[in-house]
Amino acid sequence: MIYLAKDGEFMKIGLAATRVSLRYRMDTFRVGNPRELEFRLLSETGARAEEKALHLKMAEHRVRGEWFRVNSALLALWESAEPLVNRSPRGRPQTTRLAAISWLEDLLLLGPVLASEIRREGARRGFSGKTLGRAADAIGVKRPTAGLNSQTIVWSL
Repeated sequence: MIYLAKDGEFMKIGLAATRVSLRYRMDTFRVGNPRELEFRLLSETGARAEEKALHLKMAEHRVRGEWFRVNSALLALWESAEPLVNRSPRGRPQTTRLAAISWLEDLLLLGPVLASEIRREGARRGFSGKTLGRAADAIGVKRPTAGLNSQTIVWSL
């Protein structure tokens, strides 16, 4: 899904695989930004290629990374997008799980990854095996089992 974040002067065109990871990103951007941010969902089914095409189309307005100076073309996109409200379940974010979801989603958007690599890198980042499993369930990670011990070999979206 493709989302937009706007603070008045700048707008971000971003990609998230699920609404759960989008909610985490919204929480993170709000904490790390001194300005009030608004969010909109541009496309529920948008993929990386569509996001990159928008980045190229707006390249002359790029400030840094995925952030662009607001202009009439971006405002038209903004007006066509669905407003999003950043409300976490039970009133507060589950930051560790949401961080694991965001990290896992970013990793798996690039393609399948060995389960052992995910566990090793996840542990290095401070995520327990349970947290990684719950994060995987939340975003619908495919974890087929194989072999004599029915071990998961590869994770993918």
